[in-house]
Amino acid sequence: MKVFSQALCQEEEMIKTSSWFDRMPPGYVRIGISVGTPRGQHAAPKIMALAPGRSWFRTAGTEEYRARYAAQLSALDPAEIVAEIDAKAQGQTPVLCCFEKLTDPSAWCHRGYVSAWFCLHLGLVVPELTDPSGAYGGDHPLLPKEYRRQSVCKQPAHAELSLFSQ
Repeated sequence: MKVFSQALCQEEEMIKTSSWFDRMPPGYVRIGISVGTPRGQHAAPKIMALAPGRSWFRTAGTEEYRARYAAQLSALDPAEIVAEIDAKAQGQTPVLCCFEKLTDPSAWCHRGYVSAWFCLHLGLVVPELTDPSGAYGGDHPLLPKEYRRQSVCKQPAHAELSLFSQ
């Protein structure tokens, strides 16, 4: 079993985020964090606690989405979620997946918030699999641009803390 809280900056043991539609390298496993799954992916393990609220995820604007998703995450124990990810990954590198593609420069989604949440609460570096910059946490490429902050997971910046304030 991998211990992701000890995986800071050890790329081979990181949790990653990605679109369902991105190709996975050998040794990587998709774990769904979306409300639905694309055809052919229904057997993939899922962590529904990280899926955005079904009643609002398509209609909320960026601020309402941030507030609702932050409230949803605040009800969870990030260490328990990492343990669940670890169990579902079965020794492979877990990739938390939803539908949005990184190739759309205007796209944003909850994968960025998940990365920031793990960085803030556990010090985990959770980058986007296909992003060559390696940005994570408060600088994850799928956070809305107005909420991006440079991340230093070991000592979160005050500006990063405000991302999840109610």
